Amino acid sequence: MKKRYRVGRSGIEGRGLFATAKIRKGIRIVEYTGEIVDVAEANRRSARRKRVLLFDLGDGTYIDGNPDAPGPIVNHSCAPNCFTFGKGRRVFIVSKRAIAPGEELTYDYLIRQGRTLACRCGSPNCRGTLNRKPRRKSGKRRGR
Repeated sequence: MKKRYRVGRSGIEGRGLFATAKIRKGIRIVEYTGEIVDVAEANRRSARRKRVLLFDLGDGTYIDGNPDAPGPIVNHSCAPNCFTFGKGRRVFIVSKRAIAPGEELTYDYLIRQGRTLACRCGSPNCRGTLNRKPRRKSGKRRGR
């Protein structure tokens, strides 16, 4: 499979992944790889590190992202062009829409627990933190 990205300096934070060619909607771009750890080990590691690359698998385990692998360096955005898709204990970053060459690949981390982390994505609808749930679109309320 041809690599559809390159690692580069990000305007969001540190390094990021950038499209090297047009990527169609629904394409698996890269896998989020690292060591599988339980919640106790994830807590120990996050207490010792400034930058944490933990991906919550939702079953009490986490992928401790390998910082030398491409998947864990994909940055957060409140207006992402990708999403994550889990298959067992594997997680893939998938294009949410067509992505142009040179565009940084991003997905919404939406951290629900732990310390509050400031968002630096710069999107017009930025939530300000990675922890807050997305704002509801305005419109009529359902069920009332």
